[in-house]
Amino acid sequence: MSSGSSLPYQLRPNKAVDRELFLSFLSRFAATLKLEKYGYIGLGGPFLEDFRLIHARLAIKEMVCVEAEENVHRRQLFNCPVDCIDCVHSTLEDYLDSNEIENPSIIWFDYTEPGGITDQIERFSRTVGEVPIGSILRITLNANPTSLGNPDSDEITTEDGPIEERQGGKKNLQEWRLERFRERMGATMPSGLAPEDMTFKRYGRSILRALSLAVDRHVIGLPDRKVTWVLATHYADGQPMVTATLVVLGGGEDK
Repeated sequence: MSSGSSLPYQLRPNKAVDRELFLSFLSRFAATLKLEKYGYIGLGGPFLEDFRLIHARLAIKEMVCVEAEENVHRRQLFNCPVDCIDCVHSTLEDYLDSNEIENPSIIWFDYTEPGGITDQIERFSRTVGEVPIGSILRITLNANPTSLGNPDSDEITTEDGPIEERQGGKKNLQEWRLERFRERMGATMPSGLAPEDMTFKRYGRSILRALSLAVDRHVIGLPDRKVTWVLATHYADGQPMVTATLVVLGGGEDK
């Protein structure tokens, strides 16, 4: 899990826009959901800018910043902008496993490493069934298709057209990556994906489809709750990323 980049948001304008969209959503529904009574759990980086803004705009007072890297954690203790932030030296997963979330909360899973994306999606999906009704869950995932690997040049072809008409019957790069994506996703592999869904432009959407499918697989066994997706983004400041946000509703609530 990412511990939050030390780069300021001024150097990551697209991420800053993504954060502003999320804050705008929260602000719009703050009164309806009574968000001032919620908790907030997430990663803050060394400057805890997300925490400062969420506290300022939503008046949330129960906030936990989780950080796995000890040096960053020490900087957080020094830079902490408000007293209501509890800076914890841990991973987000370990913190959630060790602490019962009693009140509805906003939890942001912020990942940057693409290699563990299957486990990242699984953990997010499982959390839907573990948090109180009304909680808001958000996830950031790496959407760089090169993370699927790069085959040796003799493994693939640059030819298009039917594979049986190509020299050696080889796959092209996108077809090869589609196979790797299928292996990585396993049971959460969306149906109907094509090789062109493994391009930079469309790979993020493919990940979001896998995420939605994984959440649906968990929720189907939870008759007391359902989810509504409220926001998704696809951006790049160097690395392409996707985010998705959902609200956990009671089984009898209208979306």
